[in-house]
Amino acid sequence: MASANGLAVAMDAVMTCQKDQLQEAMENSGGDLELVLQRLLEVGGDERSVTNKKTGLTKYHTPTKPSSGIVRSSCTSNVPDPLAFSRGVDVLRQLRLEAKNNSKQRSGYNQSFSEPVDLFRKLLCNVRQRLRNVLSLDFADIINLFPSGT
Repeated sequence: MASANGLAVAMDAVMTCQKDQLQEAMENSGGDLELVLQRLLEVGGDERSVTNKKTGLTKYHTPTKPSSGIVRSSCTSNVPDPLAFSRGVDVLRQLRLEAKNNSKQRSGYNQSFSEPVDLFRKLLCNVRQRLRNVLSLDFADIINLFPSGT
């Protein structure tokens, strides 16, 4: 779930016209999607969510990537599950591919990422549809998605 929360924060930032944290992470990662996901897991919180470069841990003493062994966690911060982290990387891969396809389809733009809001909306629609299927809801039921935290 940590990867979903980080993506939700990035989605929220784009939709509210703040600096696009996803694009910034993509540009500064050298193409490493695991590093992009780690950076996205750090955004949206305070300094306690940022990884210390020396220790590889946050101020909660948890890493922002899956690790082996027994590690500390709390209701505020935990170590990403390997399967959830892998799914987060897959979603980033899909975003990158779809953004490049969008970019190629638009004439006059040389950006590698155009209209990320459209991609985020598509993903949010997909999440809502999956929730409708699992919970046997219909379209009259409203589903609001938001990141946890204060």
